[in-house]
Amino acid sequence: MMIVISRPPDTSSSRRGSMILSAAKCFALAMAAVVACCPPAAALTAREIRARLEAEGDRRLRANPMFAGNLKFPVNWAGDGILAGDPDTEIRGIAVSWLATEALLKEALKRGANLFIVHEPPYGTQIAAQPLPGEEDAAARKAAWLKKTGMVLYRCHNVEDLIPGFGVRSSWPKWLGFKGKPLAGNMIYEVYDTGGLTLDELSRRIAARVRPLGQRTVGVVGDPARKTRRIITGTGVGTRWRDMALMGADVLVVTDDGNQSWEAGQWALDANKSLIIVNHGTAEEPGIKALSDYVAKLVKVPVIYLPVGCIYRTVGAR
Repeated sequence: MMIVISRPPDTSSSRRGSMILSAAKCFALAMAAVVACCPPAAALTAREIRARLEAEGDRRLRANPMFAGNLKFPVNWAGDGILAGDPDTEIRGIAVSWLATEALLKEALKRGANLFIVHEPPYGTQIAAQPLPGEEDAAARKAAWLKKTGMVLYRCHNVEDLIPGFGVRSSWPKWLGFKGKPLAGNMIYEVYDTGGLTLDELSRRIAARVRPLGQRTVGVVGDPARKTRRIITGTGVGTRWRDMALMGADVLVVTDDGNQSWEAGQWALDANKSLIIVNHGTAEEPGIKALSDYVAKLVKVPVIYLPVGCIYRTVGAR
């Protein structure tokens, strides 16, 4: 909006002062009109942020032929939701992480976040059935802290698992260096060509890729000199060797939480297949970073990425 004020040819100071005051009043009225027409955007609530992510999940899945024929829309995002705090809290800062440990929750609060978006549950699966006594019950202590601080805890698991583009499923093979369209895939797995690398060459390349995620070594089952053809990737507990074996790959990238080594390893040795084993958190961290980047574009408040990566470290003998 432009305001043009013409001044008559009068040089008296009183007239000049009057004109200045009139101009100031006009400008103030004009700015008030602009504010009334274009009020500042209201702060988003935790409920609204969750709804936006779920709507984006629906949109992207509908547009992907691999998913569109296998899901009922709108998708029922059971398992995701607000686990602590008031869903209608206006959000002033967001933290995104794979785990909601006490230390990470406190770091988020210290840095101004009042919404914590987490991938995995904040408590163990046996917490309700087998609570620990007193000070050993870390879950009860964490729940009390969440209630005291009012931190909103939103578990974004199924959306982040499946969503094309920045979900953990699609982010993992990209992080490992596999480009382009997969040779085969479904809602959980993707298959890529290895270029004929030996198992040793392939496993060392993957080890180099996961090192920035905090994992210094990978587990390998199989003949290191064996030539490879196809590799299949999956994340989290969704790396079931029985399902992966049906998709035509000779190298399976599995997680430590997705298989029992005595069973999967024994099968690989008997079937002349190969396993490359990584930590659960390692495989999902690239997707958590991608989610953080997406949320930063979605909102107008600060977004803090709190990495976890490999949850353990390996120690060798001296």
